[in-house]
Amino acid sequence: MEHIIIRTKEIPAQSSRIIDELHEYGNLEKLIQLKSAEYVISHVFQEEDPLTVLQEKAASFQGGNPDSHFSQVLLLGDSLGLSIDSHIILYSLPEETLLAEELKLFGWCYPLGHHYLGDTWWYSNEEILSDLDSMKTHEFIKKYRGIAL
Repeated sequence: MEHIIIRTKEIPAQSSRIIDELHEYGNLEKLIQLKSAEYVISHVFQEEDPLTVLQEKAASFQGGNPDSHFSQVLLLGDSLGLSIDSHIILYSLPEETLLAEELKLFGWCYPLGHHYLGDTWWYSNEEILSDLDSMKTHEFIKKYRGIAL
């Protein structure tokens, strides 16, 4: 399974903003060429930090330094990603084409939303992934204490 980096800032309306911007330009890469990467980061993704600052933070995160701005997720397919650290978080990701563009252009993507599934406690990542695949939803949430059942 493939791991990617996401920006922990969720952009729930990203699809409509991107659709509006891409209606004329076709894709993010062309939009960046015609406007600028800073325009896309600030206008489409509504970032307050400049792209260079975000790139520095992403590089530091990829180098092993914790950073609350970024997270590593495991791609599950169907525009879903799973983050396993002290919590188990399921992220809704952009559709495949847009996801690939964001990763290519920025090195990370912006999730549309997330859902807390539980805590990792003393369980290994391998056990969590196996349970996610084999257990019924309510069993998984009960085991990992996603909600008090």
